[in-house]
Amino acid sequence: MRDAASDGLEHPRFALSLITLYTSIVISTAHLRFCTERGRLLDLLTTAVSDYAKVADELAGQMSILSPLAYRRKRLEVEGARIDAQNARDALFTHRKEHGC
Repeated sequence: MRDAASDGLEHPRFALSLITLYTSIVISTAHLRFCTERGRLLDLLTTAVSDYAKVADELAGQMSILSPLAYRRKRLEVEGARIDAQNARDALFTHRKEHGC
C-alpha cells in the first residue's frame, strides 16, 4: 500500500499546485459545457477557418494555370473566406468579453 510520503504529496506546495491546476481546468472548461452560444461561435470559427484554408490552398495549387480573370475570381473568393473567418473570430472575442466565458 502506498502512502502520501511515497507519492511526493507530503509537500503542501505540491498538493496545492495540483488542486490549483485541477480547479483552473474545471473552471475554464465549465463555460464550454454550459455556454451554448460560445460553442456555436467556436463551431462557426472552426468552419470558417477550415473553408479559408481550403480556398487558399486551391488558389495556391492552381495559381500557375488560372487565367487572369479566373485568378481574380478565386482571389476574391479567398478574400471573402478570410473576412468570414475574421468576423467569426471577432464574434467569439466579443462574446467572451461580454459574457465572461
